[in-house]
Amino acid sequence: MRNIKLNIFYFLLFSLYSGFSLHAQTGLELVKKMIAEWDKIKTMKFDLAMKERIRGKFHLSKSSFKLQYAPFKLYMKQDYPIKGMELLYVTGTNNNNVLVNPNGFPWANLNFDANNAHMRKDQHHSIYNSGFRYVYSIIEHLLEKYSAVIEKQITLDGNITYKNILCYKIIMVNPDFKYESYTLKSGESPFSVAKKFNINDYMVIDKNSDMKEFEDCKPGMTIKIPNDYAAKMEIWLDQKKLIPVIMKIYDDLGLYEEYEFSNVFLNYKFQSVEFTRDYKEYHF
Repeated sequence: MRNIKLNIFYFLLFSLYSGFSLHAQTGLELVKKMIAEWDKIKTMKFDLAMKERIRGKFHLSKSSFKLQYAPFKLYMKQDYPIKGMELLYVTGTNNNNVLVNPNGFPWANLNFDANNAHMRKDQHHSIYNSGFRYVYSIIEHLLEKYSAVIEKQITLDGNITYKNILCYKIIMVNPDFKYESYTLKSGESPFSVAKKFNINDYMVIDKNSDMKEFEDCKPGMTIKIPNDYAAKMEIWLDQKKLIPVIMKIYDDLGLYEEYEFSNVFLNYKFQSVEFTRDYKEYHF
């Protein structure tokens, strides 16, 4: 028994002097570690399954992405609902429009502004929000805004294994989530308002029945906007890579959007031709 006590004593002593942490990681610590990695991500290759609530019903889509952050370049190929549809966007080319192969009628390539109504139809986000950085920036904003109480709002809800990936299940709850009145100023749009307050621009459209499209806004118009991005977020964080596997976003009515990332390759070395319309695997 004396030897066992001595062994425990020496283990604790070694832990103190070696900087070994005996306390379990908190949800807040894990979220901060996740965000700390975002500047290291220059490129991404991944598959994404999206589930977004549009006019009260959930719309599903599955796509594969190639993404470079600076300068921003993106290639997307959809598997569902429009199998084979392709998008290509490269900053500074094609008049800064998105090249679209609809893989169907009108059987010709199309060009759209990234925030055009056709591009945003039944979509919560524009292509500029692809990948992790956008949502990381939202979370970073919330950490700063609620710094005094954030430790109480973020909890680690144990571990969960999803498709053989061991994940931390992190819950972020915002008890102050609500909608507020806002009067549009000259030149403002759902895009600029969302950027100003770090909220979801589609949620602005969704909450205002007289605003059918992103362009349906005039100076002096009073609208309802959320005071924050979400009422609740749930993140299933890959314990090895410290990147989200599943992200669930809730508003006041319940689940609003859900994203599943798979086959993720960070800082993937793309060939330069992979962001051109003439790449051999594309069909523009």
